[in-house]
Amino acid sequence: MVWKDYQHLSTAGITPRIAANMGNFRTVLAHGLDWNEPDLAETLYSIITFDSFCRISGKRSSGMLDLVPPYLEHLADHHLHSAYLTEFVVTGQYHTIPDPEAVERIAVEHCRLAGNVSGEARFISALGTYYRQEKNNIPKALECYETALALGREVQNTQIQCTALRGIAEANWQLGKYQEAQIRTREMRRLAQIHGLFFSEAQAIRVELLCRVSRGDLGSCLQLSAEGRKLLAFCGLQGSNVDLALLCSDAEVHFHKTEYTQARALYSTTYVDEAPVARGYDLMSIAHIDLETGADPTKIRQDLEAVKSTMESSRNPPGIMICEVFLAYVDIREGHLAKARRSLEASFAQTRGNDQEISILCLNKLADGTCIVDLQSSFGWILVLLAFALDGKNK
Repeated sequence: MVWKDYQHLSTAGITPRIAANMGNFRTVLAHGLDWNEPDLAETLYSIITFDSFCRISGKRSSGMLDLVPPYLEHLADHHLHSAYLTEFVVTGQYHTIPDPEAVERIAVEHCRLAGNVSGEARFISALGTYYRQEKNNIPKALECYETALALGREVQNTQIQCTALRGIAEANWQLGKYQEAQIRTREMRRLAQIHGLFFSEAQAIRVELLCRVSRGDLGSCLQLSAEGRKLLAFCGLQGSNVDLALLCSDAEVHFHKTEYTQARALYSTTYVDEAPVARGYDLMSIAHIDLETGADPTKIRQDLEAVKSTMESSRNPPGIMICEVFLAYVDIREGHLAKARRSLEASFAQTRGNDQEISILCLNKLADGTCIVDLQSSFGWILVLLAFALDGKNK
């Protein structure tokens, strides 16, 4: 396999060459799917790695992962089974996982039969991300990440440790525990720098930026983002999902500085190349900018309803909830204050304790008197917002 250890080495030349020949790779790999081929197992491994390349480099899916299961049924390769199931879970936004607990039992069994501790750690970490992103089950996600981290330390695998630390940091960021998240990102970045894991270091920077922006610590964010993008360029991953996420971080910085023109321009660039869920988040951010700049609320509502439909199709609970919150913002613009208040209170009740970012979006309106009928109620929401700030250690 030409491309594998992209995290360790400068692959700035290799990655574009692979991307330019993706059609040829698909053809070659498809020809290898033959029971008479002595290297069938290696072909299946290559398909899984190729799918990973497509996903990480921003090309979404290889479109070949579905070809693997019929062959797996007749191969007693426990490593191969666990590698497939890990990639299957990682790409969960593109397909349904009807019984994740059953998938976990099967994957863990394959790993343990082969004594594959690293494979088990990778799978458990991927499962944590599935529970966090697709099910919004943060406690379960953290349990998975901590297990994966312990296994990664057991086998002294730095890459696995970095992946688990990233998951723990992202989950804590989502809970509003920014200081805890930053402790994890700095540990992850330190490990990545020691071992030359450029891609992991860039991922650590991305999560660090999420925390800084959420805390309003904007001073050096653009410079840090540029460092992350330089690392990605060094390993040939310009235009990857992490690269686009760093650009979105830049847009968030501009938004918080009320530099709406610059923020909108960045989002308008990134959403074009992103996967459906990430694109939906960018479009929601554009809608938020349009709300702040006084754009036509009817058009904003139409855009948000379209994004909500995408998030529902992708089974992304946080995305659906953010759409609901911004639709309530539109209700405020149109003077439907009672409706907006009911919606925001419902959204707050659903996200309290599992998504601080969305809860604060609700509180920002409930506490500022915009859609509050009486001062006593407004004062109560102000106290809740202050309690959230203290509990999440935002300041």
